[in-house]
Amino acid sequence: MASKTKLTKAELLALSSVKGVGIQSVKSLAETNISFDDLISSTPEFLEKWIKGANRTEAIAGINALSGDIVKRFSLKIENLENKDIEVVTLWDQDYPDLYRILRNPPPLIYIRGNRALLNSPKSVAVVGTRNSSRQAHQIAVATAEEFSSRGYLIVSGLAEGIDTAGHLGALKNQGETAAILVDVEDIYPKANKKLAEDIVSSNGLLLSENFPGQAFGKAAFVSRDRLQSGLCVGVFAIESGVKGGTMHTARFAREQSRLLYCPDYSLVKDYSFNWDQYSGIQKLIDSGEARKYSAKDYNTINENLLNVREKLRSDLSQISLF
Repeated sequence: MASKTKLTKAELLALSSVKGVGIQSVKSLAETNISFDDLISSTPEFLEKWIKGANRTEAIAGINALSGDIVKRFSLKIENLENKDIEVVTLWDQDYPDLYRILRNPPPLIYIRGNRALLNSPKSVAVVGTRNSSRQAHQIAVATAEEFSSRGYLIVSGLAEGIDTAGHLGALKNQGETAAILVDVEDIYPKANKKLAEDIVSSNGLLLSENFPGQAFGKAAFVSRDRLQSGLCVGVFAIESGVKGGTMHTARFAREQSRLLYCPDYSLVKDYSFNWDQYSGIQKLIDSGEARKYSAKDYNTINENLLNVREKLRSDLSQISLF
């Protein structure tokens, strides 16, 4: 049986606000099956069973310092988010993304704007790549998103300029569904794509983040975000990237999560320049055998492979009795 929790969303937020209490600690504490009041009054000896890491002592002291007043403040914050059409979804909610449940480190809370039903879209692929994309790569990203959108797939990306934008636009052009995985669903980054974010929401799409809206985020938040792009999908199309590009993080997570990984076969693309900053990552993924090359002629085969992976992931999920 999957574990449940007695903690409310505000109580979970209060726990996650404590320095040294990370994703795994929040999950473990939430599933101790005791109330918040009992948890914050627990002895250090009890809490240290669930708190690990260098900041354990500080984290335990922080938990013991929590109070009902702090929970009330987080309740007000949740209410303020809801007034902005931002919902808080927890790992223990029935419509939390099933594909996130089988990740090694699923976020205990996610924040969404838009179509909540897309959290468990039956079919989904990511279209990702460099911000400084070539003309040909932009066209391939749009065409790939259009094609799989027409086949009923949710198109997932990260709202960045370049290839991510092309993926979202390809889905919207086809009147399909698209989801943007962000570091913040309220303070949209990049600013240049704020209108695109609104277009996604107004077109029955979804914005999603694991971070509480309005916080300051560093580079690590973008890498962490990348695991959620691939995690929400059964396959990833890495369209164009240098070896040091953020897309390589998404590709690595896709492999770790047993998702399929595809890269365009640029040998078939007329006048493609094979620019090192745009192509070196793609070459590495293909040469290593981590990604499969594709072109338009492969769409039917890719679709079959994606459906097979989806069934395998469903089998993994069947090992978890969710509710």
